Amino acid sequence: MRICDLIKNQETYQAEMGQTVLETVRAMVERNIGAVPVVHNGRLVGISSERDLMKRVVGKAAIPAAPAWPRS
Repeated sequence: MRICDLIKNQETYQAEMGQTVLETVRAMVERNIGAVPVVHNGRLVGISSERDLMKRVVGKAAIPAAPAWPRS
């Protein structure tokens, strides 16, 4: 069995690198998912999980409207 077989009937979601934390968290909650791939120009640049968001945003009292993945 391949990964594509496991997710072929599921809705998928990906975050864009410049997307805000708030937008990303809302999408994750709406879809009941715990991690999302992060893309830039159609290319995978990372993965963000609930733990990442808690550690980097909530733990540091950051502003959720700021971009989650600053452009490099």
